[in-house]
Amino acid sequence: MGFRRIARMVTRKGFRAIAEVNTAIQEAVTGISVAKNFRQEAAIYDSFSQVNRQSYGINLRRGFVLSNIFPILNALAGVGTAILVYFGGLSVAGEAISLGAWYL
Repeated sequence: MGFRRIARMVTRKGFRAIAEVNTAIQEAVTGISVAKNFRQEAAIYDSFSQVNRQSYGINLRRGFVLSNIFPILNALAGVGTAILVYFGGLSVAGEAISLGAWYL
């Protein structure tokens, strides 16, 4: 199924992005004393900011994909129901089946 593949792909990318953010946080926390000694706090901040922006973009796309697929699926279900009702009504109007048989 196409949705499953897309959902799995964006979810994996989201998990990887969160893992990269967590890794950047841990590296910053463990190396903060060395960074302070060499005045590298700005470099740590810049690298974390870049990783965080990438994670934000990936998870924003993930949310977009996952939030838009369900209305599409509901619309397809509605169209399918409308088609069944239409052709069932034609069968009843053409007296191919009775209304009770069509309902059941």
